[in-house]
Amino acid sequence: MYNCFVRIEIKKKKNELYQVLGAIAHRENIQIEERGDVVEIDVCPQGKIIVHEEDREVILSANTRHAGAGFHAFCVDIFMDIQQELNGEFELVDESGV
Repeated sequence: MYNCFVRIEIKKKKNELYQVLGAIAHRENIQIEERGDVVEIDVCPQGKIIVHEEDREVILSANTRHAGAGFHAFCVDIFMDIQQELNGEFELVDESGV
């Protein structure tokens, strides 16, 4: 099972992160929705990126097992795009080892 997630320490830049996510969703022509206390980015029928807040961090995660290697690579690329757009501390965990 492959998973990847990024842990972002966000203090005052939470709104900026959500603006970046909206811009990426628009650029990639994918849907982004707020559902209760999480934000879901629907990439494909078998794959979505989940965004939730935990303490002083925002965590983006994706279970890439069902959608496959292309979806996994897409998630890693999106997470790298976010790191380029925002200043802060990031931890990208890619369980595929790639």
